[in-house]
Amino acid sequence: MDSDSDFYISYSCPSVYKVDLTSFKDMLLNYIDIIGGVAFSGIETSFVEYVTSIVEPVGWKAVWRSTKDTSPLDAEYDFIAEVTNVSLQSLEADIFVKSIIVDDGITHNLDKLKEEINVENPRTVPLTELYVVSEDDYETQFEETAIAIEYVRIFFKTKLG
Repeated sequence: MDSDSDFYISYSCPSVYKVDLTSFKDMLLNYIDIIGGVAFSGIETSFVEYVTSIVEPVGWKAVWRSTKDTSPLDAEYDFIAEVTNVSLQSLEADIFVKSIIVDDGITHNLDKLKEEINVENPRTVPLTELYVVSEDDYETQFEETAIAIEYVRIFFKTKLG
């Protein structure tokens, strides 16, 4: 894909799957299923096996919520991206950045933004920074992917946070 001709500015965020994990009991039961009785040192391996069995490796769109460490700009931004490969062993994904999401009320110079972003396509980002887009997924084919990523995101945020 040609990143220059495909990159654009988006003034709204696409709909993403909203994963309801409010029931502590349900979350706990799912984490018990994922982790089982493994030692602390085997937890990441258990999550990799879980993700391998659930997450679609390619073919879905996501909102990439960049962090200070992963953003191509000096600030955190949201981007619309196509997932081209999921590295299940490292819990990362190769993405092709299609668009930056910006506020509607601000005027932007597309050429200047492209230059500032210097989009490297594809780029590799943590799976936990991706939010699965539900728009155009009429058969909810990627809903399980969204749920699996949310479980990983919450677990590692809680574990490391």
